[in-house]
Amino acid sequence: MNLDEKISFILRFAQMDLTALRRSSALEHLRAQFHEFFMRKGEDLTSTVKALGFLAIADESPKPEEFTQDQFESLQKETMRLMNGGGGEVPVTTQVSTVALPGFGGIPTIMLMKGPTRALFLLSCSLVLTRPEIAARLRRCPARHARQPGRKCDKMFLRIRKQQFCSKTCANRVSKQKERGRT
Repeated sequence: MNLDEKISFILRFAQMDLTALRRSSALEHLRAQFHEFFMRKGEDLTSTVKALGFLAIADESPKPEEFTQDQFESLQKETMRLMNGGGGEVPVTTQVSTVALPGFGGIPTIMLMKGPTRALFLLSCSLVLTRPEIAARLRRCPARHARQPGRKCDKMFLRIRKQQFCSKTCANRVSKQKERGRT
């Protein structure tokens, strides 16, 4: 997963409706996505480390494939607290070390993190979302909410070029509202 894919996954996870996890196939799919977040099968470590600046290895229980629905729900709440920039500290316990990698794609040293899935995911979120080039692209959708007219959509998204809304659906909704206002 490249940097944008990891950020997109973080945003999707934080904002997804976890009630669908009641189906075992949906829970298995989310577990697989979490496993890929840390290491996609056959993925080149050099590109991962270059994109992120660190390598996270979930090597303690519960591992991504062992997560329960309750654990995903708890992790989602903590992820949202981090993304919303408040709500207190989120304590994590993990091992962090620097590793010299001579000849590893021109990267002399990397930060290697090992620990349980929850801690590594939250630490990865913090490290990725606070990067200046990423923070500058994070936006909240200003479109009106589809089912609650008095509220905004408010979904977080990673802006691409001049993107103003989280989705084509929200962009179309705003466009139609403007059309109706002109007639």
